Amino acid sequence: RSYYVPNQLDRSAIEDILFASDDAIRALEAELSNFQSRLSNIRSFFDFHRSLLSPIRELPDELLREIFGHVISGDAIDIGSHRNQMWDLLQVCIRWRNVVQDTPPLWR
Repeated sequence: RSYYVPNQLDRSAIEDILFASDDAIRALEAELSNFQSRLSNIRSFFDFHRSLLSPIRELPDELLREIFGHVISGDAIDIGSHRNQMWDLLQVCIRWRNVVQDTPPLWR
């Protein structure tokens, strides 16, 4: 802090500096917003492609049915009601939805 009181000439110079700084801040904020958007897009792209390499994609449907049966029957960790567990499995992906829908014993 300073006890300096600027004269009119100094005030004018300070106002010019503030105006230029404000413009620079706005320009940087716009660039930052652009970079954040690009980063979000790249992360989504990365996550999607990483998920394609997930080992669970290689499991045959028969093994998924067996696993889902244990989850729904309560043999696995109890994480909620039968209805919630079924709903969760149906929401993961189209393949899981098809496996669950094509396995009548899961629908008891």
